[in-house]
Amino acid sequence: MMPGSRTGTEYVFRSRETSTAGVTIGGRVPAWYFRQDCSSQAGSPLHGCGVCHTARSIQTKDTVAGAPVVGLPDHIGGKTMIGEAVGVLGGGNTAFAVAAKLALEGHRVRLWEHPSQASAVSAITSSRQIRLTGVGGEGSATLECVSTEAADVLHDATLLLAPVPSYAQGAFLDAISAHLLPKHVLAFLPGNSGTLAAAHRFRGAGRTPSPLLIESDTAPYVCRKLGPDHVHIFGVVPAMGVGALPASRSDEAVALLAPLFPGVVAYPHALAAALGAMNP
Repeated sequence: MMPGSRTGTEYVFRSRETSTAGVTIGGRVPAWYFRQDCSSQAGSPLHGCGVCHTARSIQTKDTVAGAPVVGLPDHIGGKTMIGEAVGVLGGGNTAFAVAAKLALEGHRVRLWEHPSQASAVSAITSSRQIRLTGVGGEGSATLECVSTEAADVLHDATLLLAPVPSYAQGAFLDAISAHLLPKHVLAFLPGNSGTLAAAHRFRGAGRTPSPLLIESDTAPYVCRKLGPDHVHIFGVVPAMGVGALPASRSDEAVALLAPLFPGVVAYPHALAAALGAMNP
């Protein structure tokens, strides 16, 4: 079943041109990707997340889709995410966009890239800075850590966001599996059945219990790296669908991701999210 906000939606494409650093960027992007409330300047609210430095005056609601969030660990929920490091795995377009946007919103962000792709992050390893432009925000984001050593990120971050292509998921799992603990939450953005593959690996290795696995049906942003330390967000997905494995932890998955990606909606389980992927 598709999330209710997507059912029956006609995805209309429109031309959009944006100028950044003197370069005009053109292309046809789905109109529904663009959220007017996501562009921000200093002092303007980005969204209603309690951990966003630019939205201090907005109270965070402890609800998911209108229902109270109950029985969740202390580190889950908008107001209690303050101080928790978020791990971002990868060094591509979406990984840079996620890391930069969350850092500008006040999150502690630790970025890890697979050693075989170290060149993707070499320009920011020392400075730890990514320039963000576009509708997702404007500014120079400073990350807490940029590394190709998995331990540098996984030892201090419980929530791990993995916006990596499907063909790279196996290599990423091999590289981080020794550091994954049951406390971790691993979210593939998007998944394309990555949660199922991960669960199969963990089960085969006798990893019980395994980390909470989450996958989305799409990446959270339409974005592109315009340079080795510069990423541009053309659009923000207004209703990213997510599914959890095990399905019994779906509410927990939504509660974890909602402060980071406002508008996130739940699938009944991870398989439904995989089958609902719009760009498999």
